[in-house]
Amino acid sequence: MARTISHVGLKVEGLIPFASALVKGTDENKLVKMSASFTVVATAAENDEFIGVVRVIDGDDKAASVQVDGAVRMGYDSNHAPSVGWNCLQAGGADGTPTYTVATCVKKVTAVAGTVERLVTEVDTTNKMVTFLL
Repeated sequence: MARTISHVGLKVEGLIPFASALVKGTDENKLVKMSASFTVVATAAENDEFIGVVRVIDGDDKAASVQVDGAVRMGYDSNHAPSVGWNCLQAGGADGTPTYTVATCVKKVTAVAGTVERLVTEVDTTNKMVTFLL
């Protein structure tokens, strides 16, 4: 019997609350960036730096709990596919099938000062998904 390993959800120390105008039922599981003190917004442009992934949005759409550590699984921009190992990742661009938005996929970029390197532990080329540590 074949066995698989998944790192998704490992090493998560807890979710951090931030102010936001994200919408419950719409913006969960999106990449977010800092927009002001204690405030996050969904990444809106390709190449945006991100701090984590929204996991919970309160009922009034005024706060979002963000995963800022541990392992996550996201779509990736196949025009800039990451590889297993250390990669500099930013918000990706929509590139066809499957259709990902800027806020739901990452892409590998060339290392420049200030770009965060993240450890990629799995690249699923069939579904264009990547597992990495925040």
